[in-house]
Amino acid sequence: MVRSYSSDRGVGHSTEIGPVELQVRKYIASLNDLSVLQLTYAEIGYNLAKKLDRGAGMATAAVGKELRELLAVIAESTNELDNLFKRFADVSTKVGNKAKS
Repeated sequence: MVRSYSSDRGVGHSTEIGPVELQVRKYIASLNDLSVLQLTYAEIGYNLAKKLDRGAGMATAAVGKELRELLAVIAESTNELDNLFKRFADVSTKVGNKAKS
């Protein structure tokens, strides 16, 4: 287990992060400029990962599936935002070039 030094742990919560939660946190940290909704999903993802690390018992498959789907939603929305910003930049460039002509 890896020690957590983050301030997002409440009183009475374990300060140790298991391998699944650690990887989820690394993945989320690698994403840029997450929205409030994405950050909320990330917190849910951390909790799901924590359940897997602690042993989800009979629910392991269900928790794992939910975590995979949640991470896919976060990634999709990040890609969609990136694509939207790229399209906006392309349109802005085209409009700017026409104005100069």
